Amino acid sequence: QGSPECRNVLDVFHVIRRARKDLSADSIKAYVISMTHGISDILEVLLFCKEAGLFRIMDNGVESDLDVVPLFETIEDLHGSGGLMRKLFANPRYRAHLTARDDSQEVMLGYSDSSKDGGYLAANWALQHTLGQLALASKDTGIPIRLFHGRGGTVGRGGGRANKAILSQPAGSFCGRIRFTEQGEVVSFRYSLPPIAHRHLEQIVNAALLAASDIGTPDAETKYSDIMQELETSSRAAYRGLVYDDPEFWNYYTQATPIEHISLLPIASRPVYRPGNALSGIDGLRAIPWNFAWVQCRTTLVGWYGMGSALEQYAESDSKHLETLQTMYLNWPFFQTVVDNAQLELTRAHLPTAHLYAARVEPRSLGERIESKIQDEHARTVRLILKISGQSRLMEKARVVHNTVEFRNPAVMPLSILQVALMDRWPNLSEEDQAGVWREAMLQTIAGIAAAMQSTG
Repeated sequence: QGSPECRNVLDVFHVIRRARKDLSADSIKAYVISMTHGISDILEVLLFCKEAGLFRIMDNGVESDLDVVPLFETIEDLHGSGGLMRKLFANPRYRAHLTARDDSQEVMLGYSDSSKDGGYLAANWALQHTLGQLALASKDTGIPIRLFHGRGGTVGRGGGRANKAILSQPAGSFCGRIRFTEQGEVVSFRYSLPPIAHRHLEQIVNAALLAASDIGTPDAETKYSDIMQELETSSRAAYRGLVYDDPEFWNYYTQATPIEHISLLPIASRPVYRPGNALSGIDGLRAIPWNFAWVQCRTTLVGWYGMGSALEQYAESDSKHLETLQTMYLNWPFFQTVVDNAQLELTRAHLPTAHLYAARVEPRSLGERIESKIQDEHARTVRLILKISGQSRLMEKARVVHNTVEFRNPAVMPLSILQVALMDRWPNLSEEDQAGVWREAMLQTIAGIAAAMQSTG
């Protein structure tokens, strides 16, 4: 029978078997393994399938009812995914499973958690590098790999224009088959009106056809690999130095953002915290609320922090390096997309509003210290992006977007002031008040700011 924990896991597979039998064989076709770290994480799913009758060993081979889809979410796991899949494909039992599943493998890539783990720039390069490595693994083993992109709505979670993202993939890495998530408010933005939905799908198909034709810069990933690896390392160090290595950062985050109140919202497909974790640290916090909280306080840190330090360090290490970065921006779609998405998030950030939240942090010295770090990195990133892109201001070539943000800021400020006032008042309220109109007022400010920013994280 096993322990209660074991039964909880196995019961899922029995439910899958019943759904496939009583509803349709197409009702559940894949099992996604979050935080895949090793081969055992994948093979144990086959064991659970066997226990539930979803994986059957026959005299002439095996019958397997589910695709097993590893999801790589941390920087290390993304970089190691190509080698892991090669080893997995060499496993005789898993190859038998693939034979039963039409010799095709799906791999999911996590944009949200990789960004939360290593910062915006490091995550983007790790994902780009992974695309190339998985393409090589597929070519060398002869097993087609369909990539499942777990993108969120915001830039910090892999958002942005989907067609540009497809065209930015490494040359030769796109096999013509793609799968990606559309989440939250993005669904209504892209599909609620038939003409907009038609246009969006038209752009996706166009980009897919072009990418499958191997247009682009075939040698870019090889030519600039060492540079990007250096940028990844230094940007990740700057990001983790603030978020993970500073022992006082969590105390700042919980006071300078409304994360405590966001946890009350019934949003996303999963709880705010991973199982077994309360409001106690970054590691247990899921990526959606992590990003949502920074959007609410108008810092948008997830979409740019660490990038400025990396670009500055590289540009100042040699007199020719700035020119190299400018060439990369002009000629390499991937790097251009990364830079342009970051400048969008920098534009959406509003540091005068963010200061209202940081000013409530106790002790005051902590608030001032970390707020100063964030402001310095914001200014640094803006300065380097303007140099690389040749602009005099952010979003200079996208005036409609820039003007929209400028127009919106004064209208959003009153909501932010009200939210900060509610956060200040909250600890002194009774439990009854916290569950009544005061809670409703807090949730209304969160919903209002989210609507204005067009983002729930």
